[in-house]
Amino acid sequence: MKPYYEHAGITIYHGDCREILPQLPEADVLFSDPDYGVGINFTESGTLGDLSKNTGRGARPAKEADSLLTEMLSAVRIRRNGLLFWSGSWSRITAFSRSVEAAAWRIHHLGIWYKANGAGPSGNGLARRFEPWFWVERDKGTTREGEWNFLPDCIDVCRVVPGHDEALAHPTQKPVELMRRLMRFFTLPGDLIIEPFSGSGSTLFAAKDLGRRAIGIEIEEKYCEIAAKRLSQEVFQWCCQERTGE
Repeated sequence: MKPYYEHAGITIYHGDCREILPQLPEADVLFSDPDYGVGINFTESGTLGDLSKNTGRGARPAKEADSLLTEMLSAVRIRRNGLLFWSGSWSRITAFSRSVEAAAWRIHHLGIWYKANGAGPSGNGLARRFEPWFWVERDKGTTREGEWNFLPDCIDVCRVVPGHDEALAHPTQKPVELMRRLMRFFTLPGDLIIEPFSGSGSTLFAAKDLGRRAIGIEIEEKYCEIAAKRLSQEVFQWCCQERTGE
């Protein structure tokens, strides 16, 4: 299995995570931002389209997203625990819980990513300013090794918007600063992190910056290329420079 990109402890594989994960070594921590199956309508440029439509170009049906999440969690090999992003309506949150349980994992804690510059009104008229993240575990005991002893479970970091220094051609790009904070709480330098849906590479870039190793998997080659170019940069600017705990 040949990596799409490999340098300084960071590796990207291009392909379906369900096929690649069984071939990978055990990692310390799972960091994942999978498709939530909310059917957001994006335009060709990656911006939001008509919010009155609940399915867009490339949107993944909810049941397919739920099944994909369960298959990923069943296939990944993790030594400690994991962190998953998942957002949408209450029905999508309850579906997430069922998918996690079906893969023999459990939810240990719910956290919030608060984004003051959040998206405009959704299909039900509410302007969403937060996104949940979940601390998940496979075994009964809670195990965590991290650089920080304390992290607020509500993290305030601006979302990446078109035109910002950090913005790339990805419709759901996570800010590196958000990933850095979470990573410093859940991991130690030298740890191996795995991200089965690496997208534009925010998790991988944060890992590189903090001295962690990371493996990313991405099914879309265009995003593999974006992430590889991003990781090749030596200088990067982050949105919202607050560094909690530093």
